[in-house]
Amino acid sequence: MLRAVIHAGLHKTATTSFQKCCSQLHDELLEQGIYYPQYNSNNHNQLIGRPDLSWVKSTVRNVRSRAGSDGCLLLSAENLEYHFHQNLPKRMEAALFRAGVERVDWVLCFRNPFEAYSSLYGQLSLGRQNIKGARSILQFEATGHLISARHTLTLQSRAHSQHFYFNYPALISNLRRKLKGQVLGISFKDFTKRSNLPGDLLIQALARDGEVFSDLSSTLPNHRNSSPSHEQIERNYLRRFLGFGDSNDRTDSDDRSEPAWFEQALKSRLDTRTRQERRIRRLFKRTFPDWNQAASSREEILRMLRP
Repeated sequence: MLRAVIHAGLHKTATTSFQKCCSQLHDELLEQGIYYPQYNSNNHNQLIGRPDLSWVKSTVRNVRSRAGSDGCLLLSAENLEYHFHQNLPKRMEAALFRAGVERVDWVLCFRNPFEAYSSLYGQLSLGRQNIKGARSILQFEATGHLISARHTLTLQSRAHSQHFYFNYPALISNLRRKLKGQVLGISFKDFTKRSNLPGDLLIQALARDGEVFSDLSSTLPNHRNSSPSHEQIERNYLRRFLGFGDSNDRTDSDDRSEPAWFEQALKSRLDTRTRQERRIRRLFKRTFPDWNQAASSREEILRMLRP
C-alpha cells in the first residue's frame, strides 16, 4: 500500500535536527522503503508553501518509482502549523489521495507549552535570521497572557501569517474532524530525549525493518540549535523597540549605537523577565493542564504507524 506520512512540526520540537538527518540519510531511508524528497533545503516548507499543489502528482510518482508500490512518502514541514486553521492540510490530503496514495498519516510533536513558548520567544527575538521576516516586539508576560487567553499566538511577517498553537488536545481534535487520515501526537520527550537522535521513534515506526537513524549509518549528522541567552533575547527586543535593529544583524558601519542608558534599561527588562517567568509558568500550568493527553505512547505510535 502506497502511503504518506506528514510530519507537521510543531515549531520548536527539534524539527530542524530531524529534517537534517532525513535529508542526509536519504539513500539509507530509501532502502527501508521511506522516500524523503530532496529539494532546495532539508525541510519541505517551501514545497507546501507553493501557491498550488501541482508538486504532489510528480512527488507521488517518484515515491512509486524509487520506493515501490508499498513505499512511504515522508514529508516534514513545521510551517504547516501556520495553516491548521485553513484548508491547506485538507487540500494536501485530497491531492495525495487523487495521486494514488492509499493512506495518509499526520504526525505532530507536542512539547510542554511553557517550554515551547519560552523557546519560541527566544527564536522570534532573532528576527529574519531564523523565522524569516518576523520582526515582532514581544514582552514575555504580556505575550504569555495573550497565549493563555487565546491558546494561540498569531504574528504577521512579510511572507505570511504565523500561527503557533498551545492547546494541543483542541488542535488534534479539530484536525481529526477535518482530515480523513490518522492524526497522531508524539511527545517531545519521546521524539528527542528518549531517542539517540530526534525522530528515531518515527523512523522506527515507518522503516520496513524497524530501524532507527543510528542503525542506518555509522556517520550521523551532528546538529544542535544554540539558544540565545536571556540577555541576548531581551537586548534584541529592546533594540528593535528603539529602532536600532537587532544586535545580531549589526555591522561595523551600523551607526545606531546604544545610548548610555541602554544597559540600565536592559537590566531592568531582564529583572522583570525573571519575575514574569514564574508567573507565566504557573499560568500555563493552570491553562493547559492536560496538554500531554494529546500525545500517544511510544507503543501506540509504533503500533499505529506500522505499515
